[in-house]
Amino acid sequence: MSSHENPSQIAILYVESDTDLLRPVASRLRSLFSRLYIAENGTEALEIFKKYRPQIIVTDLQLPLLSGLELIRQIRAQEGSQPAIIVTTSNSESEVLIDCIELRVDSYILKPFRLIHFVSVLQKISQGLLLEEKIYQNHQYLLALYDNIPFFRMSTSFSILSLNPRLIQLFEQGGEERFIGEEAERLFAPSSFGAFNAAKTQLLSQKEPYWQGTLTLNTTESTVCYASIFPIRRSHGEVYEFICIMRDITLSHKLQKLKETLISQEREREMLSKLNQTKDDFLAMFSHELKTPLNAIINFAPYVHSKISEVEIPEKEKLSKLLLSIERNGRLMLEMVSGMLDAARLRAGKMEFRPALFDLSALIEQITQDKTLGIPESLQIHGNPKTLIYSDELRMRQILTNLYHNALKYGGGTIHIDYNVKDKENFCIIIEDNGKGIEDKEGVFELYTQEWELLRRRLSGSGIGLYLVRLLCDALKLYIFLDDSPKLGGARFTLCKGDEYAKEYPSGG
Repeated sequence: MSSHENPSQIAILYVESDTDLLRPVASRLRSLFSRLYIAENGTEALEIFKKYRPQIIVTDLQLPLLSGLELIRQIRAQEGSQPAIIVTTSNSESEVLIDCIELRVDSYILKPFRLIHFVSVLQKISQGLLLEEKIYQNHQYLLALYDNIPFFRMSTSFSILSLNPRLIQLFEQGGEERFIGEEAERLFAPSSFGAFNAAKTQLLSQKEPYWQGTLTLNTTESTVCYASIFPIRRSHGEVYEFICIMRDITLSHKLQKLKETLISQEREREMLSKLNQTKDDFLAMFSHELKTPLNAIINFAPYVHSKISEVEIPEKEKLSKLLLSIERNGRLMLEMVSGMLDAARLRAGKMEFRPALFDLSALIEQITQDKTLGIPESLQIHGNPKTLIYSDELRMRQILTNLYHNALKYGGGTIHIDYNVKDKENFCIIIEDNGKGIEDKEGVFELYTQEWELLRRRLSGSGIGLYLVRLLCDALKLYIFLDDSPKLGGARFTLCKGDEYAKEYPSGG
């Protein structure tokens, strides 16, 4: 590790209940890290992590009060930057290793271990963290330059290879493609041809390491720039292209216009780098705009229907049916729009949850007795009455309604619902049908898949069906699994909370 990569910049938390091992290891760690925190149980370690947010955590798995795996699980559930985690354990069972992999553990050291090996692992992880931070900082510098300073690349024959968005914006019309392959002179006004040719001569002669001077761009405002042209070399010294970096020195440019340009560029950069966020923003905006006219349609349709019923007009019965259809489809569309808004809020982390105790059996009864969802030919519900669980009742209703409605639409008329509640924090609900099942068991939870399109058309609840179910389950820390029903032959959705249940479905989502 080089001197400028100082591990003392990194904070480390060491969690070990064996005091005989803790003392020598802690002593060695103090010689490497100036910020060392020590805990002898999982609960104490979690509190230290929340307070100090160390970059590295070394923990045993056999801890009092809170196990090592549960400690890691709760740390991974925390918002913000995540630490590197090293597990030290004498347990070499594959199940434990799989749990560590699923929790994104960075290193796994079996006890007893040699201290020199332990330190070597720590040094490698420290180097990685320091390098990652340095790369991130350099990336931010490059982004700042890319977004704010006009530049373009040229071949050794001075044809244009690429332009960055800031330079393209100065030309106002067209994109990068209209310049690629053209002579670089095309970018400049005729008054700058002489200066640019002098720059080419000097660069090709290699008498000077770079060229600097004033050039006027061939824009509608004749933008004047102070340009610096540098050769880009290969490792053995051969020049393979040139880069021209420019600074706008046109004083007539208004500050407000520059500010708007920078804001627009920043928005564009964020849209390109965060595609998922862009889709969510679009869905939120689109859904919000739809709600106003939909509410008007839903409210006006029954009003007009009531007025028609009071008078005698031609095709009265037909018009009444059409108005009822308009109202019904308007409500379905509004539910779909609300589902889209919920998905956008979930993706953005802006949805509020109100967990409380409520009766799961009563909630299931309410959903299955809602005739607007549909009525199965055969419905069997097994579970203990008056079973209290702790969660967000409204969001649980959304999840179960979507799963139940999916069974209605996909099933062949038979639905079984089984639920088991061990305590308020540990419960499991199974909804299965006798339909044809779902082939794409992983993709069905994604937003854009062919099978999801089929689901979306068939579901009339939230409108985005199982995608919203997955988002809500993630937010509520619920496990959702899909497999084939061994009893009915169709799809079987298993919804559960608590690690004990989750281990029963290791292949689940």
